[in-house]
Amino acid sequence: MTLYTNYGLNVFLTDLQLIMVCFICVSPQVFKFPHKKLWAAQECVCVLQSRDESDKRENALASFEAWKEKKSETLKAKAKENEARLRKQQKAVEDLEEKKQMAKGVFEQWKKGHDELLKEKHRKQKEDENKLKQKKLEKEEERKINSKYAISDWNEKKKNVLCDKVTIEHKKSQRTAEKDRGEKEERDKMALDMYEKWLVHPVSTAPEDGTILRVQGPLEFRCHPQSTDASAIQKSISETFAALRSQVRSESLVFTVCDSSVVIWPNKEVYSAPGEMTANTPCEDVTRWIKGDEQDASKKASKKKMKRIVTESVINLCLMKEVSRPGPLPVPTLSRTLQSAHVLHATLPMDCVVRSTANQPIGDACNRLLEALISQLSEMEKTALQNMKGTTLLVPEPYHFLLPEPRGLVTVVYPAGVPDSQLESHRKELHGRFDLPEDRPYFRKANAYRFPDQVHKDGYLRNPHQVLTHPSLDNGKLYLVQGLYSYHHYMQDRMDDSGWGCAYRSLQTVCSWFQQQGYVERPVPSHKEIQQALVDVGDKQASFIGSRQWIGSIEVLAVLDQLLGVTSKIMFVSQGCELASKGRELANHFLTEGTPIMIGGGVLAHTILGVAWSETTGQIRYLILDPHYTGAEDLQVITDKGWCGWKGPDFWDQTAYYNLCLPQRPKVI
Repeated sequence: MTLYTNYGLNVFLTDLQLIMVCFICVSPQVFKFPHKKLWAAQECVCVLQSRDESDKRENALASFEAWKEKKSETLKAKAKENEARLRKQQKAVEDLEEKKQMAKGVFEQWKKGHDELLKEKHRKQKEDENKLKQKKLEKEEERKINSKYAISDWNEKKKNVLCDKVTIEHKKSQRTAEKDRGEKEERDKMALDMYEKWLVHPVSTAPEDGTILRVQGPLEFRCHPQSTDASAIQKSISETFAALRSQVRSESLVFTVCDSSVVIWPNKEVYSAPGEMTANTPCEDVTRWIKGDEQDASKKASKKKMKRIVTESVINLCLMKEVSRPGPLPVPTLSRTLQSAHVLHATLPMDCVVRSTANQPIGDACNRLLEALISQLSEMEKTALQNMKGTTLLVPEPYHFLLPEPRGLVTVVYPAGVPDSQLESHRKELHGRFDLPEDRPYFRKANAYRFPDQVHKDGYLRNPHQVLTHPSLDNGKLYLVQGLYSYHHYMQDRMDDSGWGCAYRSLQTVCSWFQQQGYVERPVPSHKEIQQALVDVGDKQASFIGSRQWIGSIEVLAVLDQLLGVTSKIMFVSQGCELASKGRELANHFLTEGTPIMIGGGVLAHTILGVAWSETTGQIRYLILDPHYTGAEDLQVITDKGWCGWKGPDFWDQTAYYNLCLPQRPKVI
């Protein structure tokens, strides 16, 4: 169908209608001439064909335009669709961002709420804790109130018990006071007698004429506990000690004077001696029956030396028991019985000491020894029970210690085999009992008193300065070393150190002081040990060991600290003439510390044992122990030749510098 437009009208004609129109529209002349009909028809057909192609072309163009329009519409539709999709995506992004912001806001709100919730929870927890704490405080307060009432009741009961105890203690103290009063009256009587005798013979009753009576001997300790139970063992031990105390009170107890034929039965007041001897015989008269080397030694000793040495005489007695009985003896009968039993066996080393005046009757001294033996057995029982280890009995051992006056000589019982380090609590108790300071030892085993008749087995001289006559200065006072020390000098210990070992020997003397006061238990170090200590502290190279190199005050300080744990102070003097002005410092050292001082200067070393110093005039003398001595241990030679003696300020090299090592006393007990 072909669309024709004419005069603004759109007419759709079919091909047949178009042909008819052509025929109608052809000039009428055509139809008048038939021969022209074919031409007209052909022309019409051509027209029709031409129009048909034109129509096809138009249709194609129309179709292309329609397709193009449709394509354009399609592209527009796609563009709209894409635009719509982009708008949708943009909206989705905006919606997502909005959701994020909303989620963030919700999270912030949740976080804020959560924080508030935690704060509230913490507040409630704190509140609960405070409530719980308050409840605990209330309960504690209630418990304290209850305890207060309970303590009040307990105090009331304790008061009643203490009243009873005070009554018992009062009675006991009355008995003790009566006993002390009797002993005091006896001592006063003895002092009065001594004073009256001194009025007649003042020389023979000098204070130096004291006598020490010492009784030693073993007591067999054997107990048979019924079982290995602790209470049964303790009961059996107490019964055995009670039996031993009864033996001491029995008439079978015997004292024999060592190195003599004197025999004493103290509980029977029977005395057997080469001459006449009774209970009233003075103690000093007993010494005439003692045989020994004292008389020979006194003959050989010079008068000068005998005047210097003043010691108490010691009467050693042996503790024995008489086993024989008077009268006929029964026929011995032997029987054998097999049975199992528990046995604790030990030998108790009894060792009791009493001090008396030379004129005190021997009977009174023996009675005091009996009391000391009984008291020592009680102390041994206490020590044995306190230190029991299962079924093992530690043997108690007595030690004698010389305390500052007026306490004098006291005896303490320690368990055997227990080192000083484990007895500190016991020593503290003893310091409190005897009112002694707690900054220096008095009751260490090394502090045990050495009796005048005891010889040191190591061969070294002890305290040779004690035989010297002290210098007299105007308003001067003596400040000396406190305690015992050993004199160490050249050529001792099979060591040829002459010319280089003076400082080593002075150091050994200082170390011996700390050992013999009980501060350390290690022996005095040798030259090699001293050199090894200096190598160990990094002061010397390894090649120093075994050499003959000198040492000085600084090395002495290092060795004392390394080997003994003792600190020291160093006093520097640029010239020897300045030592005369150091009297106050040296006097204060001997007054507070009391240790020997090692001094080194130039090429020499010495030991200062004390000073005599006048605070008003400034005069000073030095007590010098010289380690350069090479002879034997002869006290007479050492003191007479000045190897141990008092020196003036001119003893020092006036132009040489000196270093003084002042060891400090450890604050221990």
